[in-house]
Amino acid sequence: MEIKDLNKVVDYFIKYSGNKYFHKENDNFKIVITNDNELYQLNTDHEPWGIEIDTIDNLKIRFKSFTGENLEDMTGRWDQVK
Repeated sequence: MEIKDLNKVVDYFIKYSGNKYFHKENDNFKIVITNDNELYQLNTDHEPWGIEIDTIDNLKIRFKSFTGENLEDMTGRWDQVK
C-alpha cells in the first residue's frame, strides 16, 4: 500500500504493540502494517497475517463487509484515544 494511503489508514486505528493496530470501536477488526508497508487484516492466532489489503478502498470494502459499518463514519469519534 502506498505511504499516503497508510497515513490515512492509521487515523482509523489505535496502535497497541509493535506494528499491530486494532480498530477503535470494533476490536475484532485488527490490522497489521509490516515494515514493507503491506497491510493485512489479522485473522485468528492460528493465522496471524490474514488477508492482504492493497488499497484503502479495499480496506473500506473489507471493513464494511466484516463489521457492517462504514470505516469513514468512525473517524473523529475517538480523537482523544491514543
